[in-house]
Amino acid sequence: MPSRSSSARGVDRATALCDNRGMDSQILRSYLLVIAIYICLIPLLIVTLGPRLDRLAGLPPFMPSPANIAAGLVILAYAWFWIAWSQHFLVKRGKGHPNEILGRELSPLTTRLVIDGPYRHSRNPMAYGLLIFYFLALPLLCNSTLALLLFPVACVFEVWYHKKYEEPGLLNRFGDEFARYREQVPLLFPFLRRARG
Repeated sequence: MPSRSSSARGVDRATALCDNRGMDSQILRSYLLVIAIYICLIPLLIVTLGPRLDRLAGLPPFMPSPANIAAGLVILAYAWFWIAWSQHFLVKRGKGHPNEILGRELSPLTTRLVIDGPYRHSRNPMAYGLLIFYFLALPLLCNSTLALLLFPVACVFEVWYHKKYEEPGLLNRFGDEFARYREQVPLLFPFLRRARG
């Protein structure tokens, strides 16, 4: 007959397994929501509405075809490099996930501040990659001048969003470590290095 302590350990293991399954389910749901919005809905809107609005406004295609396809594919690869690299570092180094919307956590957030890999170059390299994907790669692929012209507007929105919703939470969670990091690394664009000293 197993001792009471081994029986209690078995219950603890079973409880932990159920908790992990619940957590895995929450993570899966959050990724499905993120994929539905960020990988399906937003790109679909850009590639369908962009060219239609161009025609309504009388705007010409941005560049001749097939040059737009070649340029779009190169920029698409560059954008997804940043997105995938960022995701990998958040999960592996940060021990969490990037899934939150308007400051609302959809899956467990990172438990460690990630400042290496792509995060050496930008505090928001995934957002940088998504901006490039939405407002440079996709508009080039569908040859939408209007969608390309939205790039600066989207950049201003991203800066506002991160300062308003994400950075206060990071400052609250990581304190002085994040404050020092914020002083050294640009918010969005990797090539805009902060002056040191």
